[in-house]
Amino acid sequence: MKHSGGAVPTVPSERIALLDGLRGFALLGILFVNMTWFTGFAVMSSEQRIALGTSGVDAAVYWLIHCLIDGKFWSLFALLFGAGAAVQMARAEARGARFRPFYLRRLTVLLVVGLAHAVLVWFGDIVGIYAVVGFAMLFFVRCSDRAVLAWAAVCMAAPIVQGGIWLVAYQSAGATVGPAIDPGHGPAELLGSFGGGGYWEAFAANWAFLKERWFLAVYEGRFFKLLGMFLIGLWAVRRGIFTEIEQNRRF
Repeated sequence: MKHSGGAVPTVPSERIALLDGLRGFALLGILFVNMTWFTGFAVMSSEQRIALGTSGVDAAVYWLIHCLIDGKFWSLFALLFGAGAAVQMARAEARGARFRPFYLRRLTVLLVVGLAHAVLVWFGDIVGIYAVVGFAMLFFVRCSDRAVLAWAAVCMAAPIVQGGIWLVAYQSAGATVGPAIDPGHGPAELLGSFGGGGYWEAFAANWAFLKERWFLAVYEGRFFKLLGMFLIGLWAVRRGIFTEIEQNRRF
């Protein structure tokens, strides 16, 4: 049933195969991006990359990953996160349960799991960030379709405005190379802790990289981008795009 206003659409009680298939596809793409981090390539200096002896091929592959995968697949995954929230909201209210307390609990657990994963296993965790943005999404779940799309557009435009602010700061600082504020990707000198250090060294390295990662997310406006994609996913489920496939195939 297509949705208009703040009501919740009807969705199937069973799992939606299209959403599950798209999640798997998105995770496959994210794996390619993460491989640049697993190998340490993402934080290597130009000199270190040249020393590998495959800099030409590496540069080409890295460019292809950046253009065709990076930013594309995590955006799809974020859209599906918002879609999943809409589906859970519909099912909760169909059985007479209150959605907000239920989802707050899920987001809290997700945040704890994400932070534990980030400091105990790998700093590249994304579900912690998703949980934080998910809390913000709850402010919009009762908005009309038109309002949801409008707020999504605002969120997607916000990083462009933010980038303009950094550019003005860059020019005001009189910098000639690089941005005025550059958080970087993390302390590359700590990478050896993951392969040759003890547990506590790896823990400290994860914590150091995690702080840089969250700062970078703020610097790039990633929280706005994620919220925008969450809201688009919320809107898509309301419109039946994932549940009424035949009616929306042309779309």
